[in-house]
Amino acid sequence: MDLNNKQRKTLELVFTDPIPANILWNDIESLFVALGADIIAVFS
Repeated sequence: MDLNNKQRKTLELVFTDPIPANILWNDIESLFVALGADIIAVFS
């Protein structure tokens, strides 16, 4: 698992209490992908 500095910071923010409301969704997706997730776009 190789996280860049921004992904590492996002991971730290997710585990703070309270979780900051200003974490960008793109940063969350980038973190998920770095952790091995597949992103599936669903449009209705």
